[in-house]
Amino acid sequence: MVALLENLPMEPFTPSHAAAVPIESGGFRRCSDGKHSTCQQFWVSRLARAASKFFRALERSRVGTLFGRLTLVITAASALTLPAIGEAAALMTEYNFAGQPDAANPTAKGLVLAANMCLYGISRNGGANNAGAIFRSTILGKETVVYSFGGETDGKNPTSIVVGGDRGLYGTTEFGGSTGNGTIWKLTVNSACGPAIGTLTTLYSFTGGTDGNSPDNLVYARDGNLYGTTPTGGTGARPLGTIFKLSPSGSGFATFYSFAGRYANDGENPTSLIQGSDGNLYGTAGGGDSRRGAGAIFRITVAGVETVTHKFGANYHDGSGDGNGPISLTQGGDGILYGTTAGGNLPSNGGTVFELTPDGTTFSTLYGFSGGNDGLVPKVVLLKNGDLYGITSDGGDYNFGSIFKIAGGVKSVLYSFTGVTDGAEPLALIPGLLGAVYGTTSTAGNSNNDGTLFRVTIP
Repeated sequence: MVALLENLPMEPFTPSHAAAVPIESGGFRRCSDGKHSTCQQFWVSRLARAASKFFRALERSRVGTLFGRLTLVITAASALTLPAIGEAAALMTEYNFAGQPDAANPTAKGLVLAANMCLYGISRNGGANNAGAIFRSTILGKETVVYSFGGETDGKNPTSIVVGGDRGLYGTTEFGGSTGNGTIWKLTVNSACGPAIGTLTTLYSFTGGTDGNSPDNLVYARDGNLYGTTPTGGTGARPLGTIFKLSPSGSGFATFYSFAGRYANDGENPTSLIQGSDGNLYGTAGGGDSRRGAGAIFRITVAGVETVTHKFGANYHDGSGDGNGPISLTQGGDGILYGTTAGGNLPSNGGTVFELTPDGTTFSTLYGFSGGNDGLVPKVVLLKNGDLYGITSDGGDYNFGSIFKIAGGVKSVLYSFTGVTDGAEPLALIPGLLGAVYGTTSTAGNSNNDGTLFRVTIP
């Protein structure tokens, strides 16, 4: 059903009267020709909301056969024409989080698409105990809290979620556990897109010592083990974060690697972790070395051998040349690593998007953000049809964040968040079903600023 909506022809569209477009001050700006990007975004949002209502009504309908449902969709689709919007993106707010006992304030590493075709995510706050929650949503935005953290031994303030090879959900919490230093947990879900079954199992509680504390990254690797990072703790005279390893059963926890910081030239306080196509783990960290210290990209084998493949700050101590403070990393189908930095690109210091070969021999800055309409503090980057897409948590037309695209070295803003019902400060963006992309915003969406779940159709 969603595919039919998303693949409708994009024909020219001109409003029959001047469109009233909301602006940040709370007033309206008149656009008579429908060609201004803000006007286009306004009209797409109206049509997207109408389409969303149609699909929800269809979902509740009593048409029991697949043929009957498809007939209704095709009939409606043939009558619906969306505007030609060039590089604009059609965004639908699927759900506005309501806060306790509902979820509140989704996190940056907190959204996945499970094998049962349900979206699962985590929120730092909300839930029955306001200690964070795990929520489920259908692709049409029917949201349910499937687990509320108690804030004690089961954890508090979840920080990451991944889908395991066994189709279970695994994740981490910043606090809670037996000593209050965070946990690793598992939750079993139905094979169909329904409520979670069973109870949450705490696989490991961090002690805050050599094992680290406050885990915030997790990977279910192809060898069947969980790997993750903590920003602090570890072994040695300068324990500045760890990489850990754990069996999905909860046995065999080991501090896989301890960062010693810039004076050991291995990075510090890791910020991201992925598994590459070659089986090695790749990630980003602060530090780098004693001279530059603007951050690093590292590679670590499953045998625990770590190598720094790039140190930021190649041109200046503050990283203005190639970025400062790397915060996200992904790998494309071409084998290249792509990522973002929170700073760099002086004088704006708005952050960068970069690419790097896995062996570290070739590094390029693809774009430096000005901190204005093009965004500020870029985060996750994903690829679609060879192009890069990502979000900025600040900046954009209304200074509430944006969705951007980089194609052929040219960067364009696809959507600017208004900070109202569409949310503010987007933190997560993942590929979904049939070409759709899903994401969350950390705040806005309602009067309590509890955040949103959105779906966006990227041109």
